[in-house]
Amino acid sequence: MCLQLRGSDPQQYKRLIEQGIAICRRALRGMSADPDASLEQKLERFRASCPFPVELEMTGEEPPFAAGLRDVIMRICKEAYHNTTAHSMADKLRIQVQMTPEEMILHITDNGHFHGPLEKGFGLTAMEEAVHLCGGTLSFETQEGSGFGILVKWRADS
Repeated sequence: MCLQLRGSDPQQYKRLIEQGIAICRRALRGMSADPDASLEQKLERFRASCPFPVELEMTGEEPPFAAGLRDVIMRICKEAYHNTTAHSMADKLRIQVQMTPEEMILHITDNGHFHGPLEKGFGLTAMEEAVHLCGGTLSFETQEGSGFGILVKWRADS
């Protein structure tokens, strides 16, 4: 875009800025599509949209405090999916969600082949920060030659 702006007139700047704003608005609409959907509905849509096999297992009723975590959970699942397809040589991702009135546990595993040591890039670091900001705990499960796992826990009182 910088090359397009070099030597351009102010109208060109304005048109490009308006195009950028329109792109951002479309992206935000897509992210907030159906904000009232339950976690199960969001995860089912996510699973169905993935060309890579994703198993989904949910137990329990969604507790009231989970509504504020839905977007964080979706970001974690999307990042896990990206990492699985990009790094692990896996052919399956499994998402398990256990819900009680007191606690929510998100466990994501793949059947790939982890080759350590674990190096946290932007995605895993952002995942950690998001979980900690909303009062959760996160750990990564790694074992040489096995799949990669992500375990996240939230308590109602956190």
